[in-house]
Amino acid sequence: MPNDIETLIKKGESQYIEFKDSLGLRKGTGETASAFSNTKGGTILIGISDSGKAIGIDVGKRTLEDLANYLKMNTDPQVYPEINLHSVRQRYNRGNKQ
Repeated sequence: MPNDIETLIKKGESQYIEFKDSLGLRKGTGETASAFSNTKGGTILIGISDSGKAIGIDVGKRTLEDLANYLKMNTDPQVYPEINLHSVRQRYNRGNKQ
C-alpha cells in the first residue's frame, strides 16, 4: 500500500486527490471530504504539503477517531470516512524524488 500512496503523491493534486499539510485545518479537510462525497469520491492525504512534500503529522491515540468524528459531525450529508494510516519514507516535490 505505501507504494500506492507514493504514486498518488507523485501524481499531485487533482480532481480526486487533495493534499493537506496538517490536521489543524479541519474545516478545509471537512469541505474537501464533503466535496468528494458529492462527486465520484477522492483521497485526502494529510501530512503532505501542496508541493507534494511528505512532511508528516503526529498521530496520537485518538487522532484518527477524532478526525472521523469531526468529519461525521461537520459534513452534510454526513461523511463516514475510511481512514488509513501509512508511513511514507520518500519525500516528493512536484513529482520528483528529493
